[in-house]
Amino acid sequence: MLTGGVDIPDLANFTVTGKRLDAYGSLTCSDSVVLSRLQPVVSAIRGKVGTPVPLAALNVNCALPNGNVDVTVQPDAATVTLLDDGTAPDQEAGDGIYSGQWAPTTTTYTTLNFPAGDQVIVYFSAFAGKVKNGDGKPQPGATVAAYQDGVVKHSTRTDAAGRYTLAVAEGTYDLVASHEDALVVTKSGMTVGTEETVKGMNFKLYHPGAVSGYVWDRVAQTKLAGALVVATHSDGTVVSATTNQNGYYRLVLLAGSYHLRASISGYKKATKDMTVHDGADWLSHDFYLWPR
Repeated sequence: MLTGGVDIPDLANFTVTGKRLDAYGSLTCSDSVVLSRLQPVVSAIRGKVGTPVPLAALNVNCALPNGNVDVTVQPDAATVTLLDDGTAPDQEAGDGIYSGQWAPTTTTYTTLNFPAGDQVIVYFSAFAGKVKNGDGKPQPGATVAAYQDGVVKHSTRTDAAGRYTLAVAEGTYDLVASHEDALVVTKSGMTVGTEETVKGMNFKLYHPGAVSGYVWDRVAQTKLAGALVVATHSDGTVVSATTNQNGYYRLVLLAGSYHLRASISGYKKATKDMTVHDGADWLSHDFYLWPR
């Protein structure tokens, strides 16, 4: 039944077979192989020295078992052969589910390599935390990477709630959080010990927004070149820009509340209070200055 289905690419990473069931295909099945990892279920697990890790894979050709499955262990260069012989940890002989186990003997960061490039990470140390955007909301899909000497050693992505657990080998790392067009944030010199999870490694990623527009002579209704536009954040940070020959300005700003002021010699200044949200589209505001 499982092998005779129709391949559906969108199901490849969500079901054991990556197929849609098809009764006719099952009845007429010929030389159709399904080889898929069953255990561990997830692709990164926390290990403990001396505690066996259950390994299992489905390997069938139509309705028949399709042979032992080898899992290589790196960096040990060892091989664990999964069997379908009914001897523990295998539950039943001849059912196409091949089973075995592997027990870590050290706290070395390890990969279990199933066929077809399918890997499971076994880790003993980790960093964990949350990533939020500039508005303080969870940032799903952000990348958190651990660098040593400028080289990425390990990386992961945040879940829908902005949480992450980054499996690493023990050591000292620079943690770097990034997301699309957000400003990259780094925590340097973060150390994790053997069988330790360092929690609270939280990041806030700002996606710049912007305010743009023109500065006008209110009386003559002409645009003013060389006008100074200053944006002062509620925390005191100041960003400024000068209008070009067409009287146009643009300020790239992080999320927050700003007091904007436009001025030029010979004119009264004009002000505007504005709130910029994280990753907001361009906001527009024109200033109209009265001559003195």
